[in-house]
Amino acid sequence: MLEYGDHAIEHEEQNLELLTGEGLVEERNKAFYNRFQFPPPPLQLHFLTDPSFERRFLNQDLGDWTHRRVQERPRILVAGCGTFQAITVALQFPTASVVGIDLSAESLATCRKAAREIGLRTLSVQEQSLTEASYAEEFDYIVCTGVIHHLDDPEAGLRALARALKPQGVLDLMVYNRFHRIPTSAYQRAIRLLLTGEPTDDLDRGIAFAQTLLDEHPMQGHFGQYVKNMGSEALLADTFLQPIEHSYTVESLASMVDRCGLEILSPHLSLWGKTWSSYQWNVTFATPELRTRYAGLSDLDRWKITNWLLQERSPLLWFYLQKVGNGLERKSERQIDEEFLDTPFRKARATRRHFRRERDGSYVLSPALTEYPADPAAGLDKEKIIAAADGKKPLREILQQLGIEPEAGLVHRLRLELTTSAFPYLTAISHAPRRIAADRWPR
Repeated sequence: MLEYGDHAIEHEEQNLELLTGEGLVEERNKAFYNRFQFPPPPLQLHFLTDPSFERRFLNQDLGDWTHRRVQERPRILVAGCGTFQAITVALQFPTASVVGIDLSAESLATCRKAAREIGLRTLSVQEQSLTEASYAEEFDYIVCTGVIHHLDDPEAGLRALARALKPQGVLDLMVYNRFHRIPTSAYQRAIRLLLTGEPTDDLDRGIAFAQTLLDEHPMQGHFGQYVKNMGSEALLADTFLQPIEHSYTVESLASMVDRCGLEILSPHLSLWGKTWSSYQWNVTFATPELRTRYAGLSDLDRWKITNWLLQERSPLLWFYLQKVGNGLERKSERQIDEEFLDTPFRKARATRRHFRRERDGSYVLSPALTEYPADPAAGLDKEKIIAAADGKKPLREILQQLGIEPEAGLVHRLRLELTTSAFPYLTAISHAPRRIAADRWPR
């Protein structure tokens, strides 16, 4: 771990002013999330009536067109689950056994209450520190988003996740992008300096003061729009009052991942990135030399350059990871794109239901049924491609039939915007998927 007193620039660039030791950081985090439960309660909790749908698209995110990497009944850990993330994951993967851990007893009480209300029996939650967890090769899939960057030693947290992962398991990890956090860290430093002499753990005073400052001096730029539309005290507090924040570039994240015996598989194209239209880890160049040099780099080196060039506009640092030396060779994006062309697909269809939040905060099952995915696949002739997908012809043949040239950049974008969890329009038919019933499905 860095000795931050000897690295003033690193200390200033990140948000580490209250970094004073592991025990105190953990207590501050516990008090913070007991006061500001996160994430805020959603108005709806969605689930699909096809219990295998989300798992199939998770596998396609990973470039697995056989849908076998994450098996039918996985054991899943949601590390730092907060109030509702473990519930969301359990609803996404209803045939899984899901464990959620978090420091905040108040957040877990909210989680347990909501799980009881919707009849969710595939989830168990525990009040537990990530770094003190004793799991060893227990989980097929681990979700840890927005957590380890709040630890005194993020690398220790990542090592704990690596230990908990089965040899061929998948870790879904998100940490703060350094370029995204420059404005928020600057505001945090301003708030702390303006509140010099007042207790740093007075959270009620802090949230009121932060709101006053933002009213007088609104944050500008790309992230400013996000702040303007927050509409939640918990989101505001998590952005401007969180006691400790580390942030990363692709380069520094990859270095930490490597030290923990892991490797990056592929980017996670999140719904947040989709909403912000910020999910492309490959930039385009008009100059032939730039285009050729960029295309000749490894995936990781291209992502580094994208991160440096796009800065605040680069995607979230959200990636799937696996253990090094697990016997499964990592596929490059180019290889996954080629396999995409050689795979037959059919249109993905599912029905979505939801539990709605009542005025008293409880959740009840709505009778409404909607088709999923609901939003149309616009642009790039995607509607024509979906219509032509018959489950027999490979995509390469369909593109040829439609007169679409399979240029590398276009193929990559089509894969992302037709076959991933954020754009679930086409499901691969490289084997005959067996439909299974969800155990203890919420009624």
